[in-house]
Amino acid sequence: MKDIGRTTPFFDESFDIVICVGSVLNYVDAQLAIKELNRVTKKGGALVLEYETSNSYEFIFTDKYKESVTPIHTFYNGESEHLWLYSIDYINSILHSFNLLEKKSNSIHIISTLLLRSTSNPKLSSKLSKLDPFFQRVNILKRAL
Repeated sequence: MKDIGRTTPFFDESFDIVICVGSVLNYVDAQLAIKELNRVTKKGGALVLEYETSNSYEFIFTDKYKESVTPIHTFYNGESEHLWLYSIDYINSILHSFNLLEKKSNSIHIISTLLLRSTSNPKLSSKLSKLDPFFQRVNILKRAL
């Protein structure tokens, strides 16, 4: 991959904690983004990543499921959009290449993604997402991700 250098105006090791949420990684080159996030995080600091993963039950039984890097066409708030999915293993390999350790990982959507996959009904899936916190505790469902 091409090294584009610094992409933010911040000095090296500017922050104790860097939080990247809102699936920002899914719209960019994950390796370059993590490199930049790591650069601005102080040694011993924390980097928090949230991203859409190909390990989601939404993609089970498709060619996208657990793919390292794959483009998808999806929707958000009723609008069509294109983004990249990354597998958990792929993101972890990038983290390890920068000597970053994964300390905690959590899948938020469990039953809602299964319902979306099986019913193709986003409204039903969204309504029943309130049950996700309960299903996050079901070990057999978490292990399959």
